[in-house]
Amino acid sequence: MLSHHFAVLPAAGLVEQRDEGPRRVNRLRRQEFDARFPGLLDLVLRD
Repeated sequence: MLSHHFAVLPAAGLVEQRDEGPRRVNRLRRQEFDARFPGLLDLVLRD
């Protein structure tokens, strides 16, 4: 199931992936995420 998400999210431009040796590192593209889903991350990450 996770492999599907890690294929779809970069295709949507929301996550950037790069390989570091044997590992694949994922980084959220915050600006693009906020443009597509305004306020969602702030709501989810709020204390």
